[in-house]
Amino acid sequence: MDQRGRSHIAALMRRDLMDAVRNRTVLVMVAASAALGWVFRTITVQGVRFEPGEPPAFLMTFVIGCAPAFVGCVMTLYVMAEERERGMYLTLAEAGVSLAEVAVAKLLSALVATLAVEGLLCLLLGLPMGLAVQALLLSVPAMLPVLLAGLAFGLLATEQMASSVFAVPITLMATMPLIAFLSAGLRQVWWLMPGGQAAELARALCGMESAASPALLAGLMVAWVAACGAFSFLAHRSAAAHLKAELDRAL
Repeated sequence: MDQRGRSHIAALMRRDLMDAVRNRTVLVMVAASAALGWVFRTITVQGVRFEPGEPPAFLMTFVIGCAPAFVGCVMTLYVMAEERERGMYLTLAEAGVSLAEVAVAKLLSALVATLAVEGLLCLLLGLPMGLAVQALLLSVPAMLPVLLAGLAFGLLATEQMASSVFAVPITLMATMPLIAFLSAGLRQVWWLMPGGQAAELARALCGMESAASPALLAGLMVAWVAACGAFSFLAHRSAAAHLKAELDRAL
């Protein structure tokens, strides 16, 4: 990528992050994440069914799964669907900005915003500093399948109504690892799915037994990143072809 492309991405990132601070939907989702965090922290403090080490692992899993789905995917899936519907990408293409540059900027902006919200959640939940740092480090590879899937669906969504349907698998990826803490049967299956490896690694970091070795869990996590990356690549190729056709008609 040349200097011009990098400057486009940097400018788009600045715009996306500034828009996120003013976007009411993003702010509501940040507030919802904080409220859910308070509920789950109350459950872990007052609950009696948790095993030793399980409460912090549960909270770490919440931090890792909630912020990407609630905040990161709003900045990719929902915002991209809205911008596509308003014809913004056609305008940017006419100005020489490629859809690939838009997609990279959206992904990086969502990554930065998600990490910021996760840091806030770690503070609100009262996670010990060591576990908070480990949660943030673990969240980077763990959130990529969610963000990449959100990016792919954002590229495929031609209007905002479609984003509601595409949000369903994103919600499952975020919530099922938490539900697996309450169901041994579900846990036996979901550790293989996106988000499941992060939950199991969080258990291991908190001194609990994980469903598989850390090496296998890390390998599966990388495989899901690659799979979702391939999905987003194919979605970009499809969306770029549609955008080119729109641009040709406009010219």
